[in-house]
Amino acid sequence: MTDGMLAAVALERHLSIVTRNTRDFDGSGASILNPWS
Repeated sequence: MTDGMLAAVALERHLSIVTRNTRDFDGSGASILNPWS
């Protein structure tokens, strides 16, 4: 699954993306959570 698809699903379902790799989702509009920072 590509990052864009993950972001689209998160936006549609009002979910947060939990990842260490936040740079890939910058500008997607999705809520991003990095629990390692």
